Amino acid sequence: MPDLLLDFKKDISVIEEGDGVVMRSPNSSFNLGQLSPGLVAALRHLADGGAREDRLADIVQETADAAALPMFYYYLQQFINMGIICYTVRADGLPLATLVPFSTAGQLEFPHVALDQKYTLSRFAYCRHEKGRAIVETPLFPAKIILADWRPGWGNSPSLKIVLL
Repeated sequence: MPDLLLDFKKDISVIEEGDGVVMRSPNSSFNLGQLSPGLVAALRHLADGGAREDRLADIVQETADAAALPMFYYYLQQFINMGIICYTVRADGLPLATLVPFSTAGQLEFPHVALDQKYTLSRFAYCRHEKGRAIVETPLFPAKIILADWRPGWGNSPSLKIVLL
């Protein structure tokens, strides 16, 4: 069954400086202050390739008290609102596609998707090639989708075929 991984955009880094944590991007720096060890560990996972949301919550709880969990969800929602969280669908341990927001306008919502249902892209959607990857975009949605691999035969595993219907 496919999973959904969360991670920071590639240009976001998490650095421990002094007694606090700083998030850096090419254009800005944001001091988060002193955080619990569990929260710092979850942020590091987001910066180092990501994890499922439930796994991130487990990391916070394993290394901190239960009071740190609401703070984790607060920060996660703030990062989503800032447009710096990416979402990767993974099947059989391999990335299938990554949604990368490029705007903070509007909230991304993920309605329930039936795996046995076929879907059609908007007539405004287009696909382009960038750095050896296929990128799907539309002016009607504040994000792009990066397809991990477009080669024929790539979707030969049973769970990938379900996702690709």
